[in-house]
Amino acid sequence: MRKIFSILIFNCTFIVASSQNVGIGTSSPTQKLDVVGNLRVSGAIMPGGTAGSAGQALVSNGAGQAPTWENIAYSGGGRFWTTMANSVRTGTQTPTGRGGNWILNDVDESTQADSIDFAAVFVKGTDITVSNEGSINNYIIINKTGLYHFEGVIRVFVTGDVDGPVMTPRATLQLELFKAGFVNTKIYMEEVLMQLTAQSSTGFANKSYNYTIKFDVDINLELGTTVSFIGGFNQLRMNGTFPLIAMGFTSGGYISGHFISE
Repeated sequence: MRKIFSILIFNCTFIVASSQNVGIGTSSPTQKLDVVGNLRVSGAIMPGGTAGSAGQALVSNGAGQAPTWENIAYSGGGRFWTTMANSVRTGTQTPTGRGGNWILNDVDESTQADSIDFAAVFVKGTDITVSNEGSINNYIIINKTGLYHFEGVIRVFVTGDVDGPVMTPRATLQLELFKAGFVNTKIYMEEVLMQLTAQSSTGFANKSYNYTIKFDVDINLELGTTVSFIGGFNQLRMNGTFPLIAMGFTSGGYISGHFISE
């Protein structure tokens, strides 16, 4: 019995109360509980009386405020990738004038029903839905409010009559956001002068302009928002005499995205 009592006294000497602060391993605690050394917890940590949910992290709310449990950053709950399908418009409809501004895919702003056509599609989780997987009229549906990342590589081309006027085609890419009851939002991701890659002097019968658009963006989106990737061209400078032969997107590119955090 004496041995047990001695051990209890020895251990208690490391617990010190000073000015209503309690210290373990220190004789001068500066907080309500001041521990010098490692802290081992076999049960739950419960700020505000809650232990949080599985997978959450404890986040500081600043001095004098209890921390709160928050969902951690991207954990694979929602992501997608897709390859691009060929999407071509021929010269049956020729843009005229010096500043023809064409959107290759016309968008129904009430439903966000069209964008660059996808080919193969992979989706994981439920945070993101891809409409019409592997078909036309593709767009992304946001099923969880939070911060999202999108990136991609898209190959564009314009081919015109070699005897036509000098063209200065510019490739454009817009990120178009739509949510019922809100203003439709268009964000220009890219607008760049395309390069002349083939013409009669290089042994080709046509003038051919090509460019590869590369983009990445992080954007906060609300539940129910739809996201379209709208490609187009401007400054085509053509007329009916020297027509457009074809323009569009070629296969080989991709678009991908994922949920980052709330």
